[in-house]
Amino acid sequence: MARTFLRHIRVQSWEELRQRILLGIAEINAAPVVHRWKKFDALNPNQQATV
Repeated sequence: MARTFLRHIRVQSWEELRQRILLGIAEINAAPVVHRWKKFDALNPNQQATV
């Protein structure tokens, strides 16, 4: 996790910090986003890259 993300979380204890982080991860995982590659052909080593 990025320091900038953790910097804005205010908690009273390490356990509360842990719970807040796990809650955030659960919220992110509740609605996963499928990554779609763009320009995937440029990553194929068998084809010559067009510049």
